[in-house]
Formats: sequence, structure tokens, C-alpha cells
Amino acid sequence: MTKKDFQKIAKILKTTSLAAHQRASLAVSFASVCKEDNPRFDIQRFLTACGVENPKVEVKVLDKEEKFVQRVHEVLEHAKAHRDAFKNVPKRL
Repeated sequence: MTKKDFQKIAKILKTTSLAAHQRASLAVSFASVCKEDNPRFDIQRFLTACGVENPKVEVKVLDKEEKFVQRVHEVLEHAKAHRDAFKNVPKRL
């Protein structure tokens, strides 16, 4: 996606008739997808363009969610490695 696409999305979100908390939630969802598409995507700038009242708070929430998701993936990979280590052990001894 291009900068123009991001700007169009922000304009749509800013002019929507949703309540402020709903707009913020939707904007954060869009921001996370846009960040996946473009690592240089500025989430705080996007949220401001969407009319989100407190973009710094929303960015902190996104960062915490991202760290949580990364940690879950690490735990799952660790569990998979242990499961694979015992793959050849008979279920009944």
C-alpha cells in the first residue's frame, strides 16, 4: 500500500460517524495491518490523521500487544521443540 492509500483510510476513519472509542479501536486495527505492510509506517501519525484523541496511548497498547504476541509465538515454538524431542518415545511403556 502507498502513502495515498494510508491517507484515504485515515480520511474515511476520521469522517465516520462512529463513537470516539470505536473509531480509535478501528484505527488501531488498521494501523497494525498497515505496519505489517510497511515497517516504516508511522502509527502515531496515522492515528492523529484518523482523529484519534490520544494516539500515544493507543501506540503503547499496540506495542504491548505486539510484544505479547511475539512472546506467545516464542512459547509455542519452545513447546513444539519439546514435543518433537519426544516424538519417537512410545506412548505406553
